[in-house]
Amino acid sequence: MSESRVHPVTGVPMEYRTGKPAEWPPEKEAVVAAPGNHIVLFENDSVRVLQVVIQPGEREKPHHHPWPSVLYMSEGDQFVDRDGSGQTILDTRELDEPIALPVTMWKEPEALHSVENLSTSRAIRLLRVELKS
Repeated sequence: MSESRVHPVTGVPMEYRTGKPAEWPPEKEAVVAAPGNHIVLFENDSVRVLQVVIQPGEREKPHHHPWPSVLYMSEGDQFVDRDGSGQTILDTRELDEPIALPVTMWKEPEALHSVENLSTSRAIRLLRVELKS
């Protein structure tokens, strides 16, 4: 199932895969499927804080985020976010203006996706605070 949503920062309409997070495969959860990009800084029964880093030219392995979260992006450049079937959700090269950093946004649970850092010199760095309850 998919629905049209507006990107929380850019306001650009995007196709976003939805579904039931409880049914998503645990082996595709971000920390399990893409551990090189998602580092747990803190976790308890209510919250998990992830440091996310995507190196220049790197593409994350497909993964999902089963909980809603607050995302704080402190560094980055152009990127493409693709869903589990490889379809583009967001390509920042198509925006009228670059994303002004730092930026903070609310994110609902995210189905299978993968971000590719298009920069050859700047890493994408962000903190993701996932709310488990």
